Amino acid sequence: RHKAGCIVTAHLHAKMLYDGAHYSEVSKATGASTTTISRVSKCLEYGNGGYKAVLSKIEREESKENDK
Repeated sequence: RHKAGCIVTAHLHAKMLYDGAHYSEVSKATGASTTTISRVSKCLEYGNGGYKAVLSKIEREESKENDK
């Protein structure tokens, strides 16, 4: 259960960073350390694209819902 919560939280951090938020904004909004935010940022920038793939899929789904 804890692992699932961590994944959801990491995706929240990733979404905020993806949307252009600064580390300090993400940290303040979520309570996460800037070290944690930095790790997520590095995964967004240099990882295998997992966060970006999920975030893109969410955006597409939200767009479909808004088009209805």
